[in-house]
Amino acid sequence: MEEGEDIQTMFGCFQTILSELCSLGRHYDNYDHVDKILRSLSRKWRSQVTMLKAIKNLDSMTLEELVGILKVHEQELAQDEGTK
Repeated sequence: MEEGEDIQTMFGCFQTILSELCSLGRHYDNYDHVDKILRSLSRKWRSQVTMLKAIKNLDSMTLEELVGILKVHEQELAQDEGTK
């Protein structure tokens, strides 16, 4: 994830990469996708990543669920920055 990049843009790039890998015959399970996204997030997301790993079953989390959670957190971060 690039500094200043939003979750939707990052997820779009991620989906493009997955499509290209799939066309090359490379397939990964859902857990690998979720793990890759979480590891790609910048430092400001560290607390959210820690929380997700602690309370969610990442094996059963879908990419859509993860992106939804991250979008909500992104909005909260933006609101926090707006009140400073």
